[in-house]
Amino acid sequence: MTSRDSQPVLAGLVKCRGCGVPMTIAEGQADRAPRYVCSDAIGSADRRCDTPQIGTGRLDELVVDHLVTRILTDDLLQEVVSQVRLEAARRALDQQRNLDVVQDNLDSLERDRTKLVTEVEGGETSYAEVSDQLDHMGDSWRSIQDEARQAERMLEGYQYVAAEEDRVASYARNPDTYLRQLNAAATRDLLEMLIEEVLVTAGSVDVVYNLPLPLGSENGDQHSVIPL
Repeated sequence: MTSRDSQPVLAGLVKCRGCGVPMTIAEGQADRAPRYVCSDAIGSADRRCDTPQIGTGRLDELVVDHLVTRILTDDLLQEVVSQVRLEAARRALDQQRNLDVVQDNLDSLERDRTKLVTEVEGGETSYAEVSDQLDHMGDSWRSIQDEARQAERMLEGYQYVAAEEDRVASYARNPDTYLRQLNAAATRDLLEMLIEEVLVTAGSVDVVYNLPLPLGSENGDQHSVIPL
């Protein structure tokens, strides 16, 4: 399952269990599809990794299908949705606090910059004396603005998922339809709420969840093992 721009929905969540590092996405060449590859094994003749490469489409579908058939079942969906909604709301609140801190930093930086400019214009100091400081402030300003944009994007994603309870419930009888009707960005947001990491080995995939699975689900704890 990929987006229109071929961005896998599990991107950033997949890790090599043996090496303990993220698996990067190797673009396919000719007729070969994109695949997840252990990042330690790339470009290193000395590094041996037993974790096989796996197609991004295959792994994405494998994990999503497991969620649909084993986790987001009719009986368990409502409880899972409720947990996801609470977690999304918590993360949205935390992200809003982060955004407030970033905005305070921007405001403070702007006050300091305005003070320096006023001192230069009033002849209290020269531009040459404060030019390096102003340049540093400009770099900091751009960096903090980037942080603010990232925080806003994450906040929007968490708020979107938190507001989806009614829509998810409407698909309780067919969660597969729900997941596949979400756009790729929303699917990634939902999967990131549910999944902490996806650990790949030579013979299996271990899906580690952010939330305890409801009683009655497979394993009944915070992970599922899917054979390859």
